[in-house]
Amino acid sequence: MNKIITLISLTLILGGCSTAVKTFTDDGKEGYKIDCSGNESSWEECHVKAGSICGSSGYTVHNKDSYQGIGVAGNPQGSLGGSQTSRRMTISCKK
Repeated sequence: MNKIITLISLTLILGGCSTAVKTFTDDGKEGYKIDCSGNESSWEECHVKAGSICGSSGYTVHNKDSYQGIGVAGNPQGSLGGSQTSRRMTISCKK
């Protein structure tokens, strides 16, 4: 049982907490919204995720926004308390 818990924990740690969702940029290009929120994350994590999505062709950052507040990410009035940092950027892959 301990091996399973360790394996799951390592997978979560090594996998990072950034997520990406397909979207369209303001200029109509296919793109991705990348979320790398959390106090343990950084903008670097967003850039690593963008690099893994687009590969060697590279990417263009269309916008970046961040917010620091009290509560849980996406819910500043959340009941978990504490300070949370929200980071999101929209990218498109270069061709």
